[in-house]
Amino acid sequence: MPFPGEFFDKMFSVNTIYFWDDEPAALQEALRVLKPGGKFVIGFRPNHQSEKYPFTRYGFKQFSGEDVKTSLRDNGLTVVKVFENIENDFEFDGKKQIMENIVIVACKM
Repeated sequence: MPFPGEFFDKMFSVNTIYFWDDEPAALQEALRVLKPGGKFVIGFRPNHQSEKYPFTRYGFKQFSGEDVKTSLRDNGLTVVKVFENIENDFEFDGKKQIMENIVIVACKM
């Protein structure tokens, strides 16, 4: 990222982790540009639901909540909160899909 180290107080990513070429490198870069005490918030659809969506077979990597928490910890972030939410159902191709999301808040200590 074209920012100096320890530049941001807060960062967030919503529904992008599926497309990261190098997850550890992306998290290391987030860690680099976060100030000490800074928060990184990531939201995504868990694999046990998203693998059922017909469109996710086209270039989506799949993650469980545990996968993402482990990756955050392994790359120097401390997980402080996890929110798991069920949303209103979504219809796709005439089929009802359960919509679920996970939001994880992590900090740079």
